Amino acid sequence: MAFRCHSSLANSPSHIRPVEAQPPRIRSIYDKVTLFSDTRVRQKACGADEQNMSSNRFGTEITPEDIVEALAFFDDWEDRYKYIIDLGKELPPLDASEKTESNLVRGCQSQVWLVSRAEGGKLYFEVDSDAFIVRGLLGVVLAAFNAKTPEQIREFDIKDYFEQLNLLKHLSPTRGNGLQAMVQRIQTLAAA
Repeated sequence: MAFRCHSSLANSPSHIRPVEAQPPRIRSIYDKVTLFSDTRVRQKACGADEQNMSSNRFGTEITPEDIVEALAFFDDWEDRYKYIIDLGKELPPLDASEKTESNLVRGCQSQVWLVSRAEGGKLYFEVDSDAFIVRGLLGVVLAAFNAKTPEQIREFDIKDYFEQLNLLKHLSPTRGNGLQAMVQRIQTLAAA
C-alpha cells in the first residue's frame, strides 16, 4: 500500500477503540455516518429508487469540522487511517454507467471517478475509487465541497483544512498528488 501503515488496515472492519469509548461529540459523528448507512439499507430493502440512494451526506451532515474533530481524537495514524477508510465505506456507490473515461480524474494513483451536477445554485458530487483509502479521502474532500455554491467552493481554504488534518504529511507523494488532483478538478468545475 502507498500510505504509511500496515496493509492489513485496508481490510479492517472496525476501529481499535470502540465507538462507545469515544467522547460524545465523536460518537455523534459516527451516529451521522451510521444513520446514513442504515437509511440506505432500509431504502434498498423497501425498493427505493437509485436516485434517492445516490445522495450523500458529506458536506451537509458530515462537515469539515466533524472530520477535523474526529481525526484529532485519535492518538496515532493507524487509527486515523481506519477512520478515513470507514468514511469511504459510507460514500454511496457510483453507478457503473458513470465510470467513464470522461469522469476519470487524471493525476490519481488509483482510479477515481467524479461526477458533478448543479441544482439550486449548488454543486453536488458523486465519486468512487477502486481503493479503500482513496474513497475515504474522497469523503474528506466532499465534506468540504459537496452541496456548496461555486463561490463557497472557491473561498474554502482547502490548504488550511488539510493542515488541520495534518493529512498531506502522512500520505505518500503519489497519494498527495492524487488528492490535490481531486481538489483541482472540483475547483475547476466550480470556476466554470
